[in-house]
Amino acid sequence: MNVLMLWRHDKRSYGRTAQAEKALIRSLDYCERLERDVFAARYGEQYGMPLPHMAAGGTVQR
Repeated sequence: MNVLMLWRHDKRSYGRTAQAEKALIRSLDYCERLERDVFAARYGEQYGMPLPHMAAGGTVQR
């Protein structure tokens, strides 16, 4: 993902505002969620059980 391209798109759409920042954060959260889902699926295929962190309902720590 090219964050700079996303930021430029959001700035064109919203201007340089808090709304543009929120849109960028939403986009990044969405991509991160997709990456976690793919990783969890591969983990399940490899080890035959769900990813422990996701099975426990853990949240992402930043």
